[in-house]
Amino acid sequence: MLTVAKFGGSSVANATNISRVLDIAFEAAASDRVVLVCSAISGCTDALISRQGFDEVRSRHEAIIDRLFTGEERLQSREIFGEQFRRMLEAPDGQRETFGEIFSTLIIAQKMRCEGWNAEWLDSRALVRLEGGKLDEELTYRNIREEVSYSPEARIFVAP
Repeated sequence: MLTVAKFGGSSVANATNISRVLDIAFEAAASDRVVLVCSAISGCTDALISRQGFDEVRSRHEAIIDRLFTGEERLQSREIFGEQFRRMLEAPDGQRETFGEIFSTLIIAQKMRCEGWNAEWLDSRALVRLEGGKLDEELTYRNIREEVSYSPEARIFVAP
């Protein structure tokens, strides 16, 4: 059985709020496997759509990383974020705004692993399927079940 928890942008807006989300996820994972679905940090998607706030997006995420991590974990987390930020800059129009959720969830999954939890990041872009512009629920749910079954040892899955 899986518990699914969804957190919006204000819930992951900064390091303090992310720490609260982590506490909730860790408590739930003590008794059940958890799928944690998180939005982009508050205001991030709008900044990415407008293309006016790339520097602000970068600095806000780096500030979160600097508050959540220390030492080698901080360096590794900044490297992971930096690589995704470069990918976002190279992405075609219409795809950049999806990276806000990727940034936040990669940071959250990394923090969980640093805290000793077996956490896996799931790429929703590969799992969620549309047919004729509408959600193909059967295929999407099958993809999710299969992906979760590949990691039976994982307690927490983090998805954008």
